[in-house]
Amino acid sequence: MKAKLLIVLLSSFNLFAQIKFEKGYFIDSQNRKVECLIENQDWINPPKQIEYKLSEESMTEIINLSQINSFQIYGTSQYYIKSIVNVDKSLSGDYNPKPETIILKVLVDGIAKLYYNDDIFFYQINNGEIKQLVYKKEKDNISIKEDNLFRVELYNNLKTTENQIEIRKLEYKKNALVNFFINYNKHTNSDYTIFTSKETTIKFNFNVLAGLNFTNGSFTMSGLYIAPGSSGGEIQLKDADLVSKNKINIVLGFEIEALLPFNKNRWAIFVSPNYQQSKYELSKGNVNPIGQFGTAFLNSTYSYIDIPLGVRRYFDLNANSKLFLDGALNLTILTSIEEKRSFINNYGNLSSFNDELKSKSFSAAARIGLGYNYENKYSLSLNYFIVKKLSNIDVGSLTLLASYKLF
Repeated sequence: MKAKLLIVLLSSFNLFAQIKFEKGYFIDSQNRKVECLIENQDWINPPKQIEYKLSEESMTEIINLSQINSFQIYGTSQYYIKSIVNVDKSLSGDYNPKPETIILKVLVDGIAKLYYNDDIFFYQINNGEIKQLVYKKEKDNISIKEDNLFRVELYNNLKTTENQIEIRKLEYKKNALVNFFINYNKHTNSDYTIFTSKETTIKFNFNVLAGLNFTNGSFTMSGLYIAPGSSGGEIQLKDADLVSKNKINIVLGFEIEALLPFNKNRWAIFVSPNYQQSKYELSKGNVNPIGQFGTAFLNSTYSYIDIPLGVRRYFDLNANSKLFLDGALNLTILTSIEEKRSFINNYGNLSSFNDELKSKSFSAAARIGLGYNYENKYSLSLNYFIVKKLSNIDVGSLTLLASYKLF
């Protein structure tokens, strides 16, 4: 039921979230260039289809990448071409390429072009054949063997007087290869474009937060009732639930949030340590634990640190406002515990229970949250704990949090 509710919320957010179309073009299978507005989802990997509009007022249309040769969103890193290339996707063994139609992301454009697909790099010179830059790595029980065929390829075809030593040490990594192709295009006085410089990068936020926790607690105490058994009139003990009234306590803490480098930083992971102190007065009347009827009590005070670790999804409403949903695993660490059980009979006499409660100093719970963010600085959120336990008490908890971005 909760999973269905989350799906409904996500669907509703998508309906209200602002969809941004940006200027770009695609070239169809007939080599016709179509200038249009393309929905920029800031893909990491090539999409299977794109949504576009011919104008701001026109209807949204969908075209599969199987129907186009290339597309680009101006001023972004989103530039893809489709090509038939000889490729070997195996991670080890001999180089054994096979022709395959794949979508390549353009990293550097110029006389010497650098492409990328699924952890494999390709290159092209003067609009000639697109070739794979081959790198393989094999492991055995003793060592790791690297096959740097890409260095041979670059040495034979892109060698200059300035990069010979660089090629011999070149790593099969995006930043290293991008810099190599930039330097080559500079050396040949070629006009070039660096698309990696326009990529979305990971961003970190440090937020301070404060709020209110609305909570109540329940505890099952054993041996409170004495009643006839189901057979033979035997005496048996029964359990009873002690329930507290609704309580409010203050929440103080901070949050570290990492906005992930794709989908326009709309996905994030976060950790939000916060300190709380909760007091509960649980009671149950008309019980008989010691041969006399009266009221049983459990008075408890807990100081603890909540540490939610979670994932967050933002939904843009406009340039300044966004909604977000998040889910987290909440770790609770009790730093101080005071628990006392007592009984007052109907004559007003007080008795204390000597048996010790087995306290739990650590617990975990699921948390879901819904919130609003303004100008990437101010946030207000409501968080619900699906299951939460403080020592021996089952807790129902709803937290209202306000946060402010320091940096």
